[in-house]
Amino acid sequence: MRLTEEIKNILVKQPFTVIVTKHYETGEPYIITVGKNPGPRLAPEHEDKIFFCRWIMKVTKKNLEKDPWVMVLAVDHEEFKSYRIFGRGRFISLDEARNNFNVKFPKPPCKEVLVVEVKKIQRGYYGDKTNQWLE
Repeated sequence: MRLTEEIKNILVKQPFTVIVTKHYETGEPYIITVGKNPGPRLAPEHEDKIFFCRWIMKVTKKNLEKDPWVMVLAVDHEEFKSYRIFGRGRFISLDEARNNFNVKFPKPPCKEVLVVEVKKIQRGYYGDKTNQWLE
């Protein structure tokens, strides 16, 4: 599923991004935040993907190796709008991100790149469209 322009703008504008995976041992939600610098990267020719720098993310990496389910939150605090972006996550090398997707992160601190392939999107708080799925 492709990200809308509104969602892309929210992702790059928000001060941090929340990423949720399932803990590799318990299956409980495991939540991390990724700061704005370096924040999420988007590639125009790959509008169904979001890229994040793996700086630490040791547990997140284990979680995704066991179950690639991931949720990314996009929240616009000024407009009171939000989206829950569901997909599959995997880690790739910095070279693969640069060569295959034209996505660049500084190294160090970036060790790898988390690629989230977007599968479905649900509006969070969004006026009368709250909790509706995007098509």
